[in-house]
Amino acid sequence: MKTKLTKEEAYLITNEYIQKYHLTANTSMIVDDCVVFYEDFYMVVGSAWVVTVNIPSFIKGETEVITYIIADEKGEVEYVIGVQGETQKFHLQAPNVDEQDEWDLLEDD
Repeated sequence: MKTKLTKEEAYLITNEYIQKYHLTANTSMIVDDCVVFYEDFYMVVGSAWVVTVNIPSFIKGETEVITYIIADEKGEVEYVIGVQGETQKFHLQAPNVDEQDEWDLLEDD
């Protein structure tokens, strides 16, 4: 199947996403070990690249895996599967640092 992205480009997109959103960096530098192409993937229109990123664990000497799903057609991260299996879309979450929440209001007392 002809793809728009290469394995290396999917890896690069993931690393740029990690830097942009200040996420934990990948400990693996070997593209072939962490990038896989799928013609069809859950919650993605069209084909996708799945990039697994190893990050340091809280347990010394261990690593954990976060998975980045890259839409081949769009050439961007669709979503992220966290360590606990939760789906995250950091690019759609706009933190409002000016707005106080209920916990901030408690500190004012």
